[in-house]
Amino acid sequence: MEKEIIAFAKKTRKRFPPPKRARKPALKEKLTKLPGTKLILVDLYGTVFVANQHSKSKQFKRLRLKGFRETIKEFGLKHCLKKLNSRKRPAILLEEMFFTEILKEHERKRAKGAISPEVRAEKIWERLLKKLFKQCGKPLPKNLPLIALKASYLSSWIREPCAIYKGFLKTVLQLKKKGIKAGIASNSQLYSKISLDLGLRENSRGMVRKWQQLFEPGFSAFSFEIGESKPSKKLFEKILKNAKKQGIKRNEIAFIGNDLYKDIAVGKEQGFKTILFAGDTKSLRLRKGDKGVKGTKPDAIITEWRQLLEVVG
Repeated sequence: MEKEIIAFAKKTRKRFPPPKRARKPALKEKLTKLPGTKLILVDLYGTVFVANQHSKSKQFKRLRLKGFRETIKEFGLKHCLKKLNSRKRPAILLEEMFFTEILKEHERKRAKGAISPEVRAEKIWERLLKKLFKQCGKPLPKNLPLIALKASYLSSWIREPCAIYKGFLKTVLQLKKKGIKAGIASNSQLYSKISLDLGLRENSRGMVRKWQQLFEPGFSAFSFEIGESKPSKKLFEKILKNAKKQGIKRNEIAFIGNDLYKDIAVGKEQGFKTILFAGDTKSLRLRKGDKGVKGTKPDAIITEWRQLLEVVG
């Protein structure tokens, strides 16, 4: 399955190229020295990836619908959707079905005590495809999990194509040479790992082929695997357990993210040093007026990855 999904992801990235440049926000860097840092944790979307995080924007909604429309074309779902509801545009109907399934899954998890429930996107697609194939009277393909993962990748990539920020790879490699470990704490999906692997390969010219070569799995947590997303503290449980084993204290961990609430405020609650990544107007989330960020200030602000060397290096 891995070879097939990688080949499909490469084809998708070629058809729908990621953004080449980030647009810097009107925010000044604050390169406060944070000595004693032994571990950096990074968020992915908007921090490692140049990504459009403003889900309420017209552009985001337009791209999201385009993602569903292209998925319908790729997997021949138009007839099935028309049979289900001939009045609605297929892409709109599929979008509604997708988010209805997510809401159902969220409700089930909240009933079991989840604070900030997360789904596995490819599993949601599996359910949708089963319904649609049944509607058309088609037999379920044996490779349904692969088709679902492909649909998940395609629709998400078009909605939010992910280029890795300039200077990121070089900076983290330099920090690792100095003995500073690196991990991931991100609201993300299985397709995020695929995008990360391919982005690292491109940036390193094939020298780094897997995210595990740059980040330590024991210090990395992805919301789709944990079943909860930030701001849930559950995302950090494994990381903190392994940090304790290796003698790393909470105040020796620096959490880097683009969201003042889900990254900075949450990081401060955990006792981490916090670094706001303000590399792009599209993804910087200051959440003005939100009570959850009242009085929250990051320890440092960087607008380019190379500046991290001045802060913790």
